[in-house]
Amino acid sequence: MQKKYLLILIPFMMLIGSCSTMTIDVDYNESITFTGLKNFDWVPGTPVKSNNPKVDSNTILHDRIRHEIINWLLAHGYTHNKEVKPDFLIAYQLIVEDKTKITVINDYYDYPIGWGYYGYGRPYGYGGRSRQHAYEYKEGALIIDIVNPETKKLMWRGSATDEVSASSKPDKKNQQIKEAVDRILSEFPPN
Repeated sequence: MQKKYLLILIPFMMLIGSCSTMTIDVDYNESITFTGLKNFDWVPGTPVKSNNPKVDSNTILHDRIRHEIINWLLAHGYTHNKEVKPDFLIAYQLIVEDKTKITVINDYYDYPIGWGYYGYGRPYGYGGRSRQHAYEYKEGALIIDIVNPETKKLMWRGSATDEVSASSKPDKKNQQIKEAVDRILSEFPPN
């Protein structure tokens, strides 16, 4: 029974693991009209410091993020002309935190706790053993802000949150950053 369980579980977990777990969140000031925004520049001091030396000192990572943001905006008709007053400013912040996920699995007939072959509370399954698994990982959040250049107030904010790994190869890091920037900025400007 145990081998059958593993033979089913392993391919399923690989399929889930290959899917993107990235979540996107967007918020904006509804009183602002975003039409007419064309030229952008960076907020001085970008990126905002995260107080994580491994993140703040990684200029390679920050160059990747800036490159992807600039490329996305230019590809979508925005301009980056420093000789013209910007219509909006861009800032971003990167946060990386340690996280733990705990899962509980019932060993008795492979059903959730309290369930068995004959349903909840029936013989052959009620009150089986359960195992707990703790999974430690790093969660990264990329936050992109669109700021009014005159008032310095936030106009629009988008963020992407996903599991990250410092041991990933550069092409995997590039892919993850590109996906995050694409998915965040695809919500800008708001409809």
